[in-house]
Amino acid sequence: MLLLTALPLLTALLTAALASAGTPKYCGRAGSGVDGLRAPQTEASLKSVQVVARHGARAPVADCGRWLPAAAGAAWTCPGEAVEGVSSGSTYRLRSGVKDECGPGELLEEGFAQHRALGRALREAYWAPGAVGKLPTDHITLRSSDLPRTRRSAEALADAFAPSADPRDLRAPAFATDWIYPNSNECPALAALERAAFAAPAFVARNASDLGALATKLAPAIGGPVDFGLDDGMAGGHLMDCVAAAACARRAFAPPRDDVDALIAAMERREASKLTPRYARTVTSPLVAALRARLVNSTGLSVFLAHDTTLMPLLVALTTDYDGAWAPYAAAVVVETWTRPGGSDAVRVAYDGAYRTLAGCPGQELCPVDAFLAATAWVRDRDCAVAPRVGSLRVDANEAPANGSVVVAFAAGAAAALLANAWMRHASGPR
Repeated sequence: MLLLTALPLLTALLTAALASAGTPKYCGRAGSGVDGLRAPQTEASLKSVQVVARHGARAPVADCGRWLPAAAGAAWTCPGEAVEGVSSGSTYRLRSGVKDECGPGELLEEGFAQHRALGRALREAYWAPGAVGKLPTDHITLRSSDLPRTRRSAEALADAFAPSADPRDLRAPAFATDWIYPNSNECPALAALERAAFAAPAFVARNASDLGALATKLAPAIGGPVDFGLDDGMAGGHLMDCVAAAACARRAFAPPRDDVDALIAAMERREASKLTPRYARTVTSPLVAALRARLVNSTGLSVFLAHDTTLMPLLVALTTDYDGAWAPYAAAVVVETWTRPGGSDAVRVAYDGAYRTLAGCPGQELCPVDAFLAATAWVRDRDCAVAPRVGSLRVDANEAPANGSVVVAFAAGAAAALLANAWMRHASGPR
């Protein structure tokens, strides 16, 4: 019965996946992998679901003309403004507007559609007859970073999950001091820890070798030499941002697919040195603390709309089988809480179409909440001082990456975040 009920959803998602087969995985696909959700093998009732998602496809965060000359002045179509807010960093009332072209980094029409698809997939999984489990649709809490692309994504997801004629509240604290992405304004240690990781001799040597060869490979496609110095162009982040956005939108000025894949792979290898368990925990401690609190106290659906720089350290901090692939547009980490017949609660975490192995719960489909809380007790030890104390959640430059083969890229998300911080320093509020 469950299989028959799921067939329409699976058919729709397969069609969308085939349509996007010619684009990199970075571009995302309808449903963001939640088509793999299923009921647990043991008897239990669904209590709550928390979703931590990356925004959908967006316009580049900077002028691509520097990197892709044919892209100079290119227009990107957006579906409209996301919300009407009382003030920056306040509670917003979700309401669509009208606008023809995008500003830097804003959500594209495709990105809006991706989150509508994610909302529909979550509704099929957690509300439709024969679904994974049954959630009420009138208990939705929404939290996002205070940027148009994340606010709009939250709007699209929530409206598709539970259509409503009434405005819906969205909490979006001031971006410059938010913890929902790796923010050195909020946690000054993060910038120092990143510099330490990138100063390690092994990293420096590998970075020069990998990116030197890539610069030579890309020069014909982008019309000139590429400098991947850590202080130039966000260390290649803006280049990758432009290249990926062009490839995902199938624009004529996009480089050849092989070049796009080579750039993403090289940037992933370069950034792998940074993503140690300690760095991931320092980044995600406030978010994991929020997830922990909701495991015990909340019902219904909770949504955190964030960035690739949020999802990837979260997966390293919580799971043992993350393969390090870049979190695509509209990717989602899904945290389920189930109540067993005896009254005890347990947790499952899904990502990219598969349930993941949680740290502290090897071999268990449902991780007891007590075991999950014990495995994430490090949230209490966060230290954001510029020079972290010995024994705190600090990153040593020589510490091995989290999962051996884990390769994680932060460049484009970091570029977006740091650019937004620059805007915050020169304006009265987020752009």
